[in-house]
Amino acid sequence: MVESSITNGFMLAKWRVEPLKGRIEAPDGTVHHLGPTAMDILVCLARNPGKTVERQVLFRDVWGDEPPSDDTLTHHVSEIRHVLGDNAARPRFLKTVPRRGYRLIARVRPLPGSAPKRDSGEKGYFARQFDDLRKRKVFQIVIGYPVLAWAVVEVLDVAWEYFLQPLGAPDWLVPSVVILIALGYPFAVFLAWAIDLTPEGLRLTKGSTNASRLGSLTALGLVAVLVASVALYLYFDAREPGTAPEPEATRTLAAEPPAEDSIAVLRFLNIGSDPSASYLGDGLTEELIHKLANLGSIKVASRTSVWPLSDAQLTTTEIARRLNVERVLEGSVRSDGETVRVTAQLTGNDGFHIWSKTFDRPLDDLLTIETNIAALVAEAMDVPLTDESSERLARTATLNGDAFDQYLQGRHFLRQTATPENLDAAQTHFDAAIELDNRFSLAYAGRCETELARYRLTRDSGHFKSAEVACHRALTLDGGLAEVYTALGNLYRQSGQNEKAYQEYSTALSVNPSLEAAHYGLGRVYQAQGRLADAEAELRLTVKLEPGYYGTYLGLGNFLVRTGRYAEARPYYQMVTALEPNYPGGFVNLGSTLYWLGELEAAEAAWQRALELAPNRLGYQNMGTLYYYQHRFADAADMHQRAIEVAPEDHLAWGKLAAAQRYLEGQEDASQASYRRAIELVEERLAINPDDPEDLANLAAYLANTGRGEEARRAAYRAMELAPENPTTHYFAAIAEIRGGSRDTALELLKSAVRHGYSVQLIAADPQFESVRDEGVFKTLIAKNELEPGVGGD
Repeated sequence: MVESSITNGFMLAKWRVEPLKGRIEAPDGTVHHLGPTAMDILVCLARNPGKTVERQVLFRDVWGDEPPSDDTLTHHVSEIRHVLGDNAARPRFLKTVPRRGYRLIARVRPLPGSAPKRDSGEKGYFARQFDDLRKRKVFQIVIGYPVLAWAVVEVLDVAWEYFLQPLGAPDWLVPSVVILIALGYPFAVFLAWAIDLTPEGLRLTKGSTNASRLGSLTALGLVAVLVASVALYLYFDAREPGTAPEPEATRTLAAEPPAEDSIAVLRFLNIGSDPSASYLGDGLTEELIHKLANLGSIKVASRTSVWPLSDAQLTTTEIARRLNVERVLEGSVRSDGETVRVTAQLTGNDGFHIWSKTFDRPLDDLLTIETNIAALVAEAMDVPLTDESSERLARTATLNGDAFDQYLQGRHFLRQTATPENLDAAQTHFDAAIELDNRFSLAYAGRCETELARYRLTRDSGHFKSAEVACHRALTLDGGLAEVYTALGNLYRQSGQNEKAYQEYSTALSVNPSLEAAHYGLGRVYQAQGRLADAEAELRLTVKLEPGYYGTYLGLGNFLVRTGRYAEARPYYQMVTALEPNYPGGFVNLGSTLYWLGELEAAEAAWQRALELAPNRLGYQNMGTLYYYQHRFADAADMHQRAIEVAPEDHLAWGKLAAAQRYLEGQEDASQASYRRAIELVEERLAINPDDPEDLANLAAYLANTGRGEEARRAAYRAMELAPENPTTHYFAAIAEIRGGSRDTALELLKSAVRHGYSVQLIAADPQFESVRDEGVFKTLIAKNELEPGVGGD
């Protein structure tokens, strides 16, 4: 009974599901929309209520002959749970059966009237129209035309790739033919309805003008137009894989004209027989980007923007349009023992070929090939070169081919996910390059970036100091490396030396005015100095410079969060997850924004997705924090213990563990020990940057919870002085005051935190404010969020 009518709609407990419309209506009347794939999974499960549906069955029924990865199925199941407000740990609708599949445990009932009606034996209006169309053989055209059209388009695509494009055919040729074929479909259907082929020739069908039969033509014509429209949409959508809707803030970027003297360097493909030699092409690509960017007169799209498009099935014209550049450089590398063949070609954004060149050289000459290609690009683009930029173009980082090969292998590992294993491998190769040539500036720059990545991963101050030494050595050997000035600026910024950081970023931008990372660093310096308008302008500029790079949206979203503008940050984090759906950090930050907005269930779904992609310190910390606010203190402590296993030097993990342990019976001593360890670690951070407001605010909380009230107040108010717009500094100051017994002051600070954007829902759930929960001011703040007249949250 359920099986026969399930696609027409069904009730899932008290939820109304309409698969054909992609709608799910909650018991309170709220309508949610579910994506087609997720809906197909739900329908498959609903056909077997109460039974375990194996993953293989879901793959077969939903995806057919091309099943995706397990992660894709898990993602769509999470989407179903999110819409239904379900929880994997305590399921009400959908239960996971480990290592097997899923089971729908809620009751499934067909919608009233959804079962198919029986034939009464008497033909109605629609049945008569159907017979009319069948007799005229219209359905042969309705079905046969799309099949034939599909075959023609497939042949045309092959002809374009192998014959038409190499002969210089214009890009509009194939799309124009597709449009004509699609537009011809409704006319073919009409002619099949209106004209008969007889021995006497073509004749108007008898009765074809009869008004009683116009209904069938009208309906069929509408269907034909709809089919043609859908076919056009699917065709052009398939030609642009990986696209995602952009937030309103970035929709106008694609319409801007390409930047003058701009270029994108696509990944040079490895076409040799050895897959492990791909580092040669990737390394050559990266060094070409650096060499061209450091000329100063050419705007070069960053590697992070270009590389995802290099693997997409896009034409050079489409890539140039997306990145707003005038030229596209692409090529290939084939290594054979001690020799290498490099092919490069330059194309305009109109699709026309400018030049191509093949280099057959010994492997040791790869640096010379790089310089020759860069010179050809500069000549073709007719950009003015100063004496300094000409010298940069001719400069060779090392004359030792083995050292350069080691350097390229180090860059290969540095481009991978920043795991301890990858960073160890990167440093091994950079150290080998330096041993072969101790004046190789790029190898020191690679070591500098590796140590910076280690510091970000572990927060160990030893890696910070090693990075500083390597950066200075690289700049001593070559003062024209914009990326190293930026790395040094990052070091100074993280140590609180903002004036020095400003100078380094400015120097980097004097070498390469379009370096997104330097503009980002400058924006962070402005933010630390309280120049918020200037900071926002710099960060929005990074989005404009690199519209295809998820990191620019991440940086702007982080700025908005730090200033309490959580709702504004949400679309930028959504853009991160759209551009990089397998990047866990995007879901971590999206979940954090939802968490600050008080949407805890949605936050949990995002964080679960992050942990599915890659278990990491932030993922465990965030889930632990969520459990803490749900008063699941044992679960929270477990998550923070896992975070400590990943990053034992992170003071936040210890501080959050201590907070959870405070509310577990018999864990008071353990909580105090964890707080003391958190204090030790944050003080190490503050020894590097004594004016970091977030570290100071957290220190205040740790001190307050270990009975060091006066020290806690000093740290809290210093944090508020440094970052008066940051809501968390006010929140931590409130904790310091409430631990010190100043309840009235604490309540005023909580009101101030809310004014600056802190979540009322989180304050309401925080057990640390239990002592003031019955205060009238607290109740008013939580119940109605009543602030002073004329003052509102950001």
